[in-house]
Amino acid sequence: MAQVDVMPDALEVVHYDEAGIPLYIRTGLLSSYVGMRAVCHWHEDFEFIRVIKGAMRYSINGRTILLREEDSLFVNSRQMHFGFDYRREECSFICILVHPEILATNPVLALRYIRPLIEHGAPYLQFSSAEPDGRRLAERLSAVWNCKERGAFGYELEALSLLMGVMSVLLGSLPEEGRQRDEQIIAQRSMVTFIAKHFAEPLTLEEIAESAHLSKSACIRHFQRYAGQSPFDFLISYRLEFARDLLCRTEKTVTEIAALSGFNNLSYFGKLFRRRFGCSPSAYRGAAKQQGEKEGQ
Repeated sequence: MAQVDVMPDALEVVHYDEAGIPLYIRTGLLSSYVGMRAVCHWHEDFEFIRVIKGAMRYSINGRTILLREEDSLFVNSRQMHFGFDYRREECSFICILVHPEILATNPVLALRYIRPLIEHGAPYLQFSSAEPDGRRLAERLSAVWNCKERGAFGYELEALSLLMGVMSVLLGSLPEEGRQRDEQIIAQRSMVTFIAKHFAEPLTLEEIAESAHLSKSACIRHFQRYAGQSPFDFLISYRLEFARDLLCRTEKTVTEIAALSGFNNLSYFGKLFRRRFGCSPSAYRGAAKQQGEKEGQ
């Protein structure tokens, strides 16, 4: 569950540890996300979560699971997912993202293991620390993080070696018959893509539903299932995240930013912004600027 920069199709842009090496390893706190809830997103990478302390809930394609202390999770490529709080409690975790291509440099191994996992494997696999495989996976994920933390020359090679071991544990736990992609997930991605491309326009529920060839009621059910909110709430959240980004990295006026983000009423924009981020757009910009200056000292 990396820091999320969402592209127009809800694809998360992963800022890998080093350019050219599709590997991302870090620890995080759930409280670092607004409302202790990550944005619903997807990416090409395999994702591994290992809870260090506390607990969190995690939604994968609309199904919510509970990850307790020392539990681990594998999220397959291209799944809609996000983590959020459990009873408003803090949660620390290890997050590892690795692109399938780095694990599939050999074409035979790619064809035998990686491609079937992506195309026909389960959307996710949950591992309890009470089970032998769960303990093995948690230990190896922790070892990957420790490898990154030491930062020795060539740590990427050691991390990849450990991740190969993780994949071995993972593949040994796969059901014999993998599940085909759910067509509903494809429809959900289509609607999210449509919203991201047209969020600055006055969208209607009917337009969003039609982008995936669904009825309005089916559209609402899809968003509730896969994003945990209504289509309108998702649209508003997307607009607000876009506005927040413009406030931090541009000198455009608040009025200009409101219009570019799809808000025609400045007062309404300010009200929604304060509700989500706890302060006015101008105050948020000022705080972000001060933080940037401190970090630059």
